[in-house]
Amino acid sequence: MPSGARATAAQLFEFMRDEDWQREDTHSESGSYTAEDWLTIYAAHAHNHAAQIRRLREALTGSGENAAATA
Repeated sequence: MPSGARATAAQLFEFMRDEDWQREDTHSESGSYTAEDWLTIYAAHAHNHAAQIRRLREALTGSGENAAATA
């Protein structure tokens, strides 16, 4: 599913002008927000999820650096 969300966002980016990136609105939880703010958070968010999946996989399979150190 994440690839679908990224594809949809990429389609929106194709139509955005430079001034659209600076337009500001108010997010109900985060306050003042621009499209550039959103993209910065969104990019990190995907990497954070990938790291969570790697840590979970390593914990479930016993692989990774920690497993090698204890073997």
